[in-house]
Amino acid sequence: MILTLVPDIRDIPPSRWDALSAQSGLCLSHRRLAAQPSKRRVTIRRERRAFAEAGYERRTLRLSECADTAGALAAQLQARHGHPAGPAVMAAILRDQAEGMADSGVVHAAFTGRHTVAFSLACHHAGTVWFRSTGYDYARLRGAHEYFNLVH
Repeated sequence: MILTLVPDIRDIPPSRWDALSAQSGLCLSHRRLAAQPSKRRVTIRRERRAFAEAGYERRTLRLSECADTAGALAAQLQARHGHPAGPAVMAAILRDQAEGMADSGVVHAAFTGRHTVAFSLACHHAGTVWFRSTGYDYARLRGAHEYFNLVH
């Protein structure tokens, strides 16, 4: 699935916001976008457009499907921030989380071809979405607001 740009919220009747948000797979709902000040809405659209133009394919996966790959990306994030941990260690942590959460963790990942270049891990619990982890293949990033587009 290729990420498509979200239409202007002003062109969508409020009765359709929830349905469109569910169809798009985006974490930032139309309602939340509409609540932002005009300048922020422009920034959000620009960041979404940059992500789409970078050619990323956004996929939504179960944590159990990608724990090893996500672990390698999480290890890069840890090392970048002065907390080195091997990819195998981070993958084991994510596999344990998948098992402990009955595989309810949702991963939003950015792909370039067959390579996963970024991910965010979210868990739904008690009506709240909790973001647990992110990770990046820094050498393959394209400077297209990857964090924003996978978390929001």
